[in-house]
Amino acid sequence: MNKFSQKILLLVLLVLSPVIMFSEEYNISLGQMPVYAVSEKEGVLIDLVNAMAEETGDKFNIKVLPFASSVYLVKKQMRDFHLPLIKNDLVDENKLPFYYSKETQFHVNFVIYSKKDTNLDLSNLSKYNIETDRAHVEYFPFKTIPSN
Repeated sequence: MNKFSQKILLLVLLVLSPVIMFSEEYNISLGQMPVYAVSEKEGVLIDLVNAMAEETGDKFNIKVLPFASSVYLVKKQMRDFHLPLIKNDLVDENKLPFYYSKETQFHVNFVIYSKKDTNLDLSNLSKYNIETDRAHVEYFPFKTIPSN
């Protein structure tokens, strides 16, 4: 390498070193769900995380996993953060094994799918066998059946 090339390389390193020195790398897991996190390359949350990476200069390693697996990995400190997470008013936030953002990113609707001829008593859902994603079981004030 000639002297001119060495000087150019040194200049490039000096210019880029603050970016390299201060950028972080994060391992992120996203709960798999249609539209929001379909795969590591597709979804509204993928676009959000990629925009965050671009804005901060940080590197985000994205994994899309079933909700329960994604949250579990954050609890075990094997991933840096999980999206999305619904605030659970049934659990004392001081007892959570992680922090969560208090900023609303978007709203999620929980809906009930039932047989057409079933007349549900919405004021007493605990009398029914209700199945939900295993990551959401603790969000209900009554027993639910976990599924994958």
